Amino acid sequence: MNQLNIDKTKMSKEELNFEDWYDLHARDIYIELAEKGADREMDFNPELEFEIRYENYLNKMKDE
Repeated sequence: MNQLNIDKTKMSKEELNFEDWYDLHARDIYIELAEKGADREMDFNPELEFEIRYENYLNKMKDE
């Protein structure tokens, strides 16, 4: 998805698919996890972390 389409989608109430959501949020989430030290935990699973956050995003979209 190009940047213009991402910007338009961010402003609308349209639900993003996982890939587009990931493209928008991955950098910030990785920074947050690094600042908290979560990425250095032995049992840390980044795939699971992103799945959980995406599910939270979908639930939030349903509530709005």
